[in-house]
Amino acid sequence: MLNGKVIVQHTLRFSSKQIAEALVKFGVTAKKSLIAKVIGLENNRHFWRGVMDGDGWFGNRNGHDGDKIVLVGSRDLLYQFKQFIKKSIPGTVIRIKLDDKYCCYRLYVYSNTARMLAKLLYENCLVALDRKLAKANQMFNYIQ
Repeated sequence: MLNGKVIVQHTLRFSSKQIAEALVKFGVTAKKSLIAKVIGLENNRHFWRGVMDGDGWFGNRNGHDGDKIVLVGSRDLLYQFKQFIKKSIPGTVIRIKLDDKYCCYRLYVYSNTARMLAKLLYENCLVALDRKLAKANQMFNYIQ
């Protein structure tokens, strides 16, 4: 429990040394949520969609300026995502802010940029979390 909220955490263990070593090569280590960064998949939209499915959320306002995408994670991971977005959608405005309360960072993308990012990550994808895919579909229907 943290500040009156129940925090659920899960642990995944492997008995295979080979699998554990392969995961470490991609940055999957202990306490990764505080130190995570992308290794080798920085420009892979499928990887970033998985990150969004796990630690992101959509604020849908049906095409109004309040549309937004928020991603929570380590500082390094969010700055890498910011670079991916800027490379894919030039001229975007992206905010990254430290959340002192939870000791993590948050990345914010708003309005039309959020809608274009939703389309980039989720359009014609084969694998996605159903509820996130539904929110993304709502967003990219309003791209200006």
